[in-house]
Amino acid sequence: MKFFNVLVFVLISGLFRAQSLANYSSTRNTSITYNSIASSGNSFASWRNTTSNTQDDNRSDLTNIGFDFWYNGVRYTQFCVSTNGFLDFSNSTDDGGPQADDFGYNNTAFTAANAANATRPAIAPFYDDLTAQGGTAALGNSLKYLLTGTAPNRTLTVEWINMAVYQNTSPSLNFQVQLVESTGVIIINYGTMTAGTNVFSYSMGMNGPTVSNTPTSAQLKMLQTANSNSFSNTIQNNLSTMPASNSQYVFTPLVPTTASGGLTFSGVTQTGMTLNWTNWASNEVGYVVYNSTDNINFDFVVQSAANATTTAITGLLPSTTYYWKLYAVTEGYLSAAINGTQATLAAGNKTSTATGNWNTAATWSPSGVPTSADNVYIANGHTVSINANAVCNNLTVGQGTSGYLQFTGTARTMTVNNNITVNSNATFLVSTGSNVTHSITVEGNIVNNGTVNFASDANSLVNVSFVRDGNQTLSGSGATNTYNNISMTLGAADHILEISSSSFSAASNFLTLNSGLLKISTTNAVNITPFSAAATISANSGLWLNSSNLTVNTGAGITLYGGITISNGTLNVGNAANEDILSNGGSIVINNGAMNIAGKLDASSINNTLDFNINGGSLTVPSVGSTNTSIAPFHIAGAGSQWNMTGGAIIIPRSGGTGSQNLG
Repeated sequence: MKFFNVLVFVLISGLFRAQSLANYSSTRNTSITYNSIASSGNSFASWRNTTSNTQDDNRSDLTNIGFDFWYNGVRYTQFCVSTNGFLDFSNSTDDGGPQADDFGYNNTAFTAANAANATRPAIAPFYDDLTAQGGTAALGNSLKYLLTGTAPNRTLTVEWINMAVYQNTSPSLNFQVQLVESTGVIIINYGTMTAGTNVFSYSMGMNGPTVSNTPTSAQLKMLQTANSNSFSNTIQNNLSTMPASNSQYVFTPLVPTTASGGLTFSGVTQTGMTLNWTNWASNEVGYVVYNSTDNINFDFVVQSAANATTTAITGLLPSTTYYWKLYAVTEGYLSAAINGTQATLAAGNKTSTATGNWNTAATWSPSGVPTSADNVYIANGHTVSINANAVCNNLTVGQGTSGYLQFTGTARTMTVNNNITVNSNATFLVSTGSNVTHSITVEGNIVNNGTVNFASDANSLVNVSFVRDGNQTLSGSGATNTYNNISMTLGAADHILEISSSSFSAASNFLTLNSGLLKISTTNAVNITPFSAAATISANSGLWLNSSNLTVNTGAGITLYGGITISNGTLNVGNAANEDILSNGGSIVINNGAMNIAGKLDASSINNTLDFNINGGSLTVPSVGSTNTSIAPFHIAGAGSQWNMTGGAIIIPRSGGTGSQNLG
């Protein structure tokens, strides 16, 4: 299935009714019950500033909201949090460090017109130059988040706990931002708010993606007087009176006009259709379309303009029933859905009639070069050469006794919207002497019961990209299953590409992990090196070993934001001293098999976390050596880390350091 959502967030341009922060109403409540998540919440896994003032000026890496949240008419799925009292929805990589610029400690950035000095779009419950208590408390204990409830009524809570200011421990600031699914409501809660001996000059409010030199009410909504319900677009960065403890602000977007009418469909083809509806809403920013192929899991597709009554959807799969939901959305509130169901037309079929070139019409029956709406079959006894960029829906090579498909000549691309099947005694490869690198993009599965060779010689190669926003597989009983590079963009950390074929081989450094989890469940003996140099496993990706006949090696250390799971097999990390696993919010699960780390396992920074679970198997560290004189070979020190050991063995065969430190 092809999905259309963007992993981080989708920015919507001015095609829609001009969204405005002025359309959020505000209510102030007192004497609330403040429910801290200090003990139940999750620590932020990783922080951008790792060099200086990390407890004082820091900004987290992007963290999943857990649902689609609409803020000021824009859909977001991730956010960042700052030690300085704000959360933002920007994809900026700024670390929030000590400079008084964008996302920095100076709260004038909240109202700055110059983007280079601006913090936006953001929600600021208490934007000031804050720090963790004492300037030394771990951020894992100072900022937490928690997702509660069930879809479509979940709430994300983000909390700042016992915050202070640099070199002044007397303040104790405790406050939260809550984001509510479907309604787009934003709640700011204040618990204990003690100024101590410090005089604050904080900002409180919301801003949009742009702010003019003279901000408009659409761009800025700021509290004008502490402990009041007075908000406007006037710049106010100098509030000093503390918010009253156990008080609350609730920002509520406009409620959309009640949904009416239904969805109809026109222009239905094998790969697309047009959705039609009546323009029932009167206050919408736009109309929002989601779809599903199982009527359970719905994914964002597109946002249409305000007052729209139609939208054309392309890139669908033939012969597929799609379930649709249409919502009107205001700045943050989704209406009830209008539902509809429509199947695409059946795919066409193209079968080779003789040996020939892909882009020759006479090669196929019925005559004509295949399109993305066609299922393509390479018949027994035929050799088809991919001599031009190629597309199809499903691709099947061979009919049981032969069949041959090859890349030749100039570098070519092939896009397969669904599955690739290589039948027994059939072959799909790059011809030797091609001396270029071709590429395949596949959104379905690959089944190889014959021969696949995408590295026929050192210079004749094919790179394969798996790009479904969901799960994919690489399976089959073929004896030859050779790959050069595999790239994964599966959309989320829990989307899996499982290699379960009986055989599998790949070039050294074959793996590009953009997103998704590579699960290797091969049945025969496999020895592979996905990373030949120092590698990073990002927060939305991971590696899973799931075969007792599997050995996975890395040529150097790993910086771990995502996850490593060993259910069976052996993972050798590095092959020389001081080639480590360095965790920045990563997770390691060992249920069986073995992990051998050449250097150390380290979550040593006060802000870096590691979730470590061993239920069986073994961890050996350092398998070669660690000469660091201050960090032990097995070291989990980051506040917010988790440790569970119910079985297995941790083996530390040699001490760290140079001998005199006796580390480990």
